[in-house]
Amino acid sequence: MKESWNIEQEPDRVATRRLLWISGLALVVALAGVLAAAQMRNHSGARQTGQAPGSTAEMRPSPLEQGLLEHVERGLALRSEQKKRLEHYGWVDRRAGVVRIPIERALELRLQEPR
Repeated sequence: MKESWNIEQEPDRVATRRLLWISGLALVVALAGVLAAAQMRNHSGARQTGQAPGSTAEMRPSPLEQGLLEHVERGLALRSEQKKRLEHYGWVDRRAGVVRIPIERALELRLQEPR
């Protein structure tokens, strides 16, 4: 005995009304998010500077930025000190008779040595 299965495909149909509701709701949520973000940005900008938005008052760096600036300043001071040592004469160990000479002069002397 042969059984026959009669399978029919449901017609393709888009629920237009449901799709419009979902699209409209997504648009309202997105618009509310943009407005809330703009409001938060305006509110936090005024609070951080202590001035009204658009004010030309001097802005101060945050503690993190200040730390980075100080780190850079220390690095620049160290670089300046190192450069000064490379360009000037000085004692390294006076008892042992060890001196420091400018690097350019040291290179000249080294080139004059016989090989």
